[in-house]
Amino acid sequence: MLKPLDSQRGMTLAELIVTVVVTGIIAGTMARVLSSSIDMYDFLNTRRRAVQDSRFALQRLSTELRQIASPDSILYAAEDSLTFYKHGGEPLSIGWSNHTLRLNGFPLANTIKQFSLKYYNDKQQQLSSPVGNVKKIWRIRIELVVSPKQHDFKLYHEVKPRNF
Repeated sequence: MLKPLDSQRGMTLAELIVTVVVTGIIAGTMARVLSSSIDMYDFLNTRRRAVQDSRFALQRLSTELRQIASPDSILYAAEDSLTFYKHGGEPLSIGWSNHTLRLNGFPLANTIKQFSLKYYNDKQQQLSSPVGNVKKIWRIRIELVVSPKQHDFKLYHEVKPRNF
């Protein structure tokens, strides 16, 4: 049986507009949530990589500094650079410029906002930089400030060279 046309009912224009608006609001909210989740993932991933690179660099520098042959083998000691001979006669230089930490000129870590080497004598007194009498160096403190995406964090490590 066919129903008369008056009893068949469809959606009115007002109902259709309300449906589109509500769907748009829900879609916009979901897009914001997804966008902020993606941004957070990107931030955390960038920070994780920066922390890993910085910790690797700190560990590598500590290992190299322990290999200083003797107090006589330090050629130059400043706040942002150090040049010395390793045990075995191999020269090594550590330096920082343009947010990059370098070991013998090769990049070791990027995103380094600040880098400093502090030198202490056997009485635990800090020596002024650049160190005039490198034979007084007893302990070295490495400090890094890493800045992935404008969120700084500080790492440091103290090393007493093995052969002193």
